[in-house]
Amino acid sequence: MITVKSLRKYFPIKQGVLQKTVGFVKAVDDVSFRIERGETLALVGESGSGKTTTGRLVLRLLDADSGEVLFDGRNIFDVGKKEMLKLRSNMQIIFQDPFSSLNPRMNVKSIVSEGLVVRGGYTKGEIDKWCDYALEMVGLTTECKHRYPHQFSGGERQRIGIARAIILNPKFIVCDEPVSSLDVSIQAKILRLLKDLKENLKLTYLFIGHDLSVVANICDKVAVMHNGRIVEMGDVKSVYTNPRDSYTKKLLASIPIPDPRARCNTPR
Repeated sequence: MITVKSLRKYFPIKQGVLQKTVGFVKAVDDVSFRIERGETLALVGESGSGKTTTGRLVLRLLDADSGEVLFDGRNIFDVGKKEMLKLRSNMQIIFQDPFSSLNPRMNVKSIVSEGLVVRGGYTKGEIDKWCDYALEMVGLTTECKHRYPHQFSGGERQRIGIARAIILNPKFIVCDEPVSSLDVSIQAKILRLLKDLKENLKLTYLFIGHDLSVVANICDKVAVMHNGRIVEMGDVKSVYTNPRDSYTKKLLASIPIPDPRARCNTPR
């Protein structure tokens, strides 16, 4: 479904009163990968490795300096704005921060159904029906439609963001660290939801994250990014059990391992 070829994105470093360009940050530097239909590819690495920039390039939320992103065989950088608007129905994103990604002045119904309004061609009754469907799919009641983001917990806000992504019935979703800002107990529930939606809606994911223990529970393949480049890629089992690159080994070594001999000393 997704083929990325030699993708590059450099950001200029400017200094002085005249803001002269003195160098470049190579955020994404010659990145290539494929995501098959129905597959989940994890893009992992430390902060600043280029993961989120890659995800935004794949959706053309940023323009690349060079390279190609093929969606079902079409290079998205070659299509016009009107055609890209149509493609966006099939390419959605779930953002990292479930609070800042939701407009605080819009109620849940307006947030979730905004994509349908932009696409056009729906009656008010149809929009209301699709909004109810999306909310139910993510485990929220339809009674919450008229409430606002600040009235929900972090996990509930992320469910609203997921409902906004699936209401257009997309084929492909970029999950940009969707659980990193949530409590551990809530993370497991959101991950379970994403897995269920993938199966029920036949979705394909690019899952961006830095926690390798989280990635292992949801992904089929892993691509490890470092300094804007992919340094290792393969199926989850092979990368976790037999990492080749030294950076991948460091990431795996940083995963905390619980001590089974440890006891909880908190009072009952």
